[in-house]
Amino acid sequence: MKLDTDIKYLKGVGERRAAMLSRLGVSDVNALVRLYPRVYEDWSRIKSINEAQIGEICCIKGIPGEKGTRCESVTIPVAQKSHS
Repeated sequence: MKLDTDIKYLKGVGERRAAMLSRLGVSDVNALVRLYPRVYEDWSRIKSINEAQIGEICCIKGIPGEKGTRCESVTIPVAQKSHS
């Protein structure tokens, strides 16, 4: 496959998806392979509840509590595992 191949000819990319990618400036394979994520969040560092700061976006390992009410963002209450 050549880098100047139109993306609509790639398997899984039809006219509709090609139009969506076109809005991102992607029209050929070359542009597609150079399309990087806008934001990258590193979730490899898992924090305990004690380490997390209020308002901080981070990865916490825990056990889910009771399910809350339906809302736009999901908040799951967690409790730190006791080390007894």
